[in-house]
Amino acid sequence: MDISRSKGGDVRETNVRSEVAVIGGGASGTLVASHLLRRARGGRIALIERRAEIGCGVAYSTRSPEHLLNVPAGNMSALPEDLSHFVRWLRGGHMPEANEKTFAPRFLFARYLQKVLEEAERASGAELVRLRGEATGVDVGSGWVRVRLGDRREVRARRAVLALGNFPPRRLPFAPHDPRHVPDAWEDGALDGIPDEAPILLVGTSLTAIDVAMSLRARGHTGRIYAVSRRGLVPNPYADRVSSPPYPPFLSPADSHDLTGLIRKVRSEVRRATGLGTDWHPVIEAIRPLAQRLWESMPVNERRRFLRHLQPYWEVHRHRVAPQVGEVVRRMRRSGEFVVIAGRIRRLRKVPGGVEIEITLRGGGKWVLRAFCTVNCTAPEMDLRRVGHPLIAGLLRDGRARPGPLGIGLETDGEGALVEADGSVSRILYTLGPLRKGDLWETIAIPEIREQAARLAAELLRTERGVTSGLRDVPYADLLESGGGS
Repeated sequence: MDISRSKGGDVRETNVRSEVAVIGGGASGTLVASHLLRRARGGRIALIERRAEIGCGVAYSTRSPEHLLNVPAGNMSALPEDLSHFVRWLRGGHMPEANEKTFAPRFLFARYLQKVLEEAERASGAELVRLRGEATGVDVGSGWVRVRLGDRREVRARRAVLALGNFPPRRLPFAPHDPRHVPDAWEDGALDGIPDEAPILLVGTSLTAIDVAMSLRARGHTGRIYAVSRRGLVPNPYADRVSSPPYPPFLSPADSHDLTGLIRKVRSEVRRATGLGTDWHPVIEAIRPLAQRLWESMPVNERRRFLRHLQPYWEVHRHRVAPQVGEVVRRMRRSGEFVVIAGRIRRLRKVPGGVEIEITLRGGGKWVLRAFCTVNCTAPEMDLRRVGHPLIAGLLRDGRARPGPLGIGLETDGEGALVEADGSVSRILYTLGPLRKGDLWETIAIPEIREQAARLAAELLRTERGVTSGLRDVPYADLLESGGGS
């Protein structure tokens, strides 16, 4: 079967052949496909995405201008070797005033990724085939993989990359199964139908809760917005000031062996930085380049302690919001529009016109409030045994993958190849981004994902992994003879 060069169009053929199949066309998948196209001299790459648009995923599918990137533009380039690439693109017409410290709207980053992919496709000797559909399973043989789509189409390739991004949050145990509860804040139309004057309760106080609060405010919502989490921690804003010189490195992988000692060292550096006239922001930035190595070196028991006691504090200091967003949230909290509660939901029952929620407060006592509905703003599910996705469930069931450390994500080798149930390393299936969280922890932001995408593209093109160095077109008969047509 011959497939013409797509140049942005979707392919509807029943069976598609390629050398590499990228499953997921959000940020991670778009970056992998772009880097493959930039390096390859020939052959075919299949990019499978269930959404109508490539490059969006959950994070960048929003069209709301108030949803800003959580990383300044100077660190959002798709190209590791050209860190000013995104800034130049913004200046080229979308935001002429942009600079390295600009926090651009997230929908612009989706357009940027689309442009990066289009440019790589035009300049490449390889061919990109775009397929809209949901990958529901894979069959793996010796040197081949068959990706099954929900509409009965198939993609046959020599290698496959799982670029699935984040999964929806875990269903809350107390949540009612009715319209008074929104199980996922990022579902299409999740906030539709909420009256402007109605009070609502957000379960979770992290980045998703901030996004929901910003969305409701922008659409004219006047009802009080409550948000509850165990500690009541809200993401800090980036410092809105002239950037200070980079803070010198002060940690090494050996420091991760004792989590208590590591925290003491960080606090000591914060005090030192304060004495030098700065604050904690550059100290946290100094940790970032070493974060993955610290996590990899951390003993399993110390990782458990981190997840149990320190993860929320790390998240609100490491994953911050734009200064503009931070200022809006500050004003909303001061005016009483946005009320943050530290506590646990003990009981929830339906009442006329909404739900009544009883919250056990962190400091003691309880608070009973009424709301029109509750919205699940908790973190994405990290235990992939719980997500119910047919592709993931099939991989785990067939032993083609196994859960990552502490049940987080999938276990991989250093290049992102999946580790199978028997401990062997796959030479067929790879992943990057959030699915590597158990191994790397810091693996959900573009600065980390673009590095993984570039390295993974190079790995897939290595001759010793069985894919020709030029991604040359492999005759379809060869795939059939190797078992790919079974």
